[in-house]
Amino acid sequence: MTSAAIGGFTAGVIGYALDGLSLRHAAIASNIANANSPAFRPREVAFEAQLSALLAQQRTGAGMGASTEHLPPPLVTESLPRAGLTGQRAVEAEIVRLNQNVVQYHALIRGLEKHMASLSTAINEGRR
Repeated sequence: MTSAAIGGFTAGVIGYALDGLSLRHAAIASNIANANSPAFRPREVAFEAQLSALLAQQRTGAGMGASTEHLPPPLVTESLPRAGLTGQRAVEAEIVRLNQNVVQYHALIRGLEKHMASLSTAINEGRR
């Protein structure tokens, strides 16, 4: 049974986003570790566009019954080195991105906790 089956559409969306953020965390860590390696190309992880499209379909009613199961997995790509960012500046920029990623990850975990608490309350008919 998938998290989407347990928590519905919301849990599926949050799970997909958590997977993307987890991959992004690994990519950023790799970027930091290899920042001074010659010819290293930073890695990027993209998943927000697919998620936004699914959410837009759901809002308009065009995606009734839609799920994250049909979304492609988050895409890890190599990019060109960022202009003007080399050495320590590149590492610092990646650390900022890493911190942003951690904040997003924690926010999603808190959202999932609240969603599951709401489901628990509904299942228990308001009793603890």
